[in-house]
Amino acid sequence: PGMTPDNAFPVCGTSVFHQSQVDNCSGPNVAQNGCPIGATSSSSFWYKFTCFQSGTLGFLISGISNTDDYDWVLFDITGRNPTEVFSNTALRVSLNIYGTTGNGSGAPFPNSPTGCTPSGTGDVHCAGDAAGNSPFNRMPVITAGHNYLLMVTNWTSGSTLGYDLSFTGGTANITDPKEPHMESARAACDGTQATIKLNKRMKCNSLTASGSEFTITPALANVISATGFGCNDGFDMDSLILTLDAPLPPGNYTINIRNGTDANTVRDNCDRDI
Repeated sequence: PGMTPDNAFPVCGTSVFHQSQVDNCSGPNVAQNGCPIGATSSSSFWYKFTCFQSGTLGFLISGISNTDDYDWVLFDITGRNPTEVFSNTALRVSLNIYGTTGNGSGAPFPNSPTGCTPSGTGDVHCAGDAAGNSPFNRMPVITAGHNYLLMVTNWTSGSTLGYDLSFTGGTANITDPKEPHMESARAACDGTQATIKLNKRMKCNSLTASGSEFTITPALANVISATGFGCNDGFDMDSLILTLDAPLPPGNYTINIRNGTDANTVRDNCDRDI
């Protein structure tokens, strides 16, 4: 999970995303235009977000090692299958694969941090250290309601060290203003399970397997497990299913939420609890 565009990490503008380790793996080049050398998806992690207020997007990728070479590509995938990033050059918004080939003396250039900054220039910086090349692009304008993917690659051979990804400096808002809530619930016909619909996607890892966040009123049954839809191979869910230790007889019931054994209720992608 997180290593393919269709299974990207959801991120939010209010927190720093820490990727402690990058796995060495191979992948195809993404579709891009403007550089003679391709942008590989090998050893990459992918991040997804939605723009809630149009404006400029600023972000920094700061490596654990300041000598590792981090490449990245930003895509607008609104209305598209995420895997089209491998075939559709029109999806590319900004790209930086500035290399660490040296400064004429053969000495490597450290390429950390990198990203889009107020002082950055251009939307494309290719590999190598040609005149005017830079690890920093200008901040692109992103549009409210559009969905974006960011691919981050540790291009350094043999290194598995990660980085911190932070969104800063721009005027766009990629933080969902909607407060997290339970939206609705329904019971299975046999009364042994109940399904909760959430008002937006929330973090799978904020839900305990025992369902300790939930109680039923009247207390004619106890919650013994909770499972988020899509959590087996993903990071977020829009609904979950509770299993009870006894079937509920016909009647009206309320599902209550509280802090579970993990000291939180259920969190959205900006770490706000229900």
